[in-house]
Amino acid sequence: MSFRDILDASIIEAPPPFRDIDELIAQERRRERRRRWAAVVTGTASVIGAALGVTLVAGYFGSGPMSGFVGEPLNAAAGVPANETREERYARLSDLLRTRIAAVLSGATVESTVPTGADLFGPSPNEYFPDYDLTVAIATVTTAQGSMDLEVYVLRPLAPPYPRPTDGVLGRRIGGCAGKWSTETPEASSKDTCSEHEGPGGSTISIAKRHTLYNATWVVTAAYPDGSAVTIQADAAATLLNSDELAEIITDPGYVA
Repeated sequence: MSFRDILDASIIEAPPPFRDIDELIAQERRRERRRRWAAVVTGTASVIGAALGVTLVAGYFGSGPMSGFVGEPLNAAAGVPANETREERYARLSDLLRTRIAAVLSGATVESTVPTGADLFGPSPNEYFPDYDLTVAIATVTTAQGSMDLEVYVLRPLAPPYPRPTDGVLGRRIGGCAGKWSTETPEASSKDTCSEHEGPGGSTISIAKRHTLYNATWVVTAAYPDGSAVTIQADAAATLLNSDELAEIITDPGYVA
């Protein structure tokens, strides 16, 4: 299945009601695996799939200015060649991700689960993230204790600064605790939790646990004053890495350099 096929599969309609519950749950799990390489993945089941259309990104330009950003100004470009090519950047980001994972999970191997032709990071379609440069890593982390799937999104505005989005795909992906999520399943979304704290480079680190009827997902984001952001997403049921360790993995301004 091509990258574009997976992206298109992420916006399919929800299945009709009154399906066998075991079949429905199995289908949801298969669909979530298929759409891992989609930039619009939110880790939710199909109850919000119908909402993930082209209108999701509309309206975020009208959001208020970014708030909650304190600390030293971002200086992520130190040590990054001025003429760095895209391929060199993907390789640098892949090395950085592996280094950060190794720092919290010694002996872990990290392998891409998508055929990008690159290492962990590679070219990503950004039509669902207009005016942003996007690259995504979909990877499996493995140790002797087990394995865990991760999705890491690195977004940089093409014309910073941008206001911090709260609506649509961008709000879900990099909006932090202010990001607006589905309210169609209040029995699930009422369980959501989110906290924020100060990070390096003037960033705000948000740790959100988002629920659907079928599962819970960690969505951990480092958002910077210029509108850049790094988000890591993982199944909250997985035990190899906890939410604080996920935050530690992405807490490096080098991702957005």
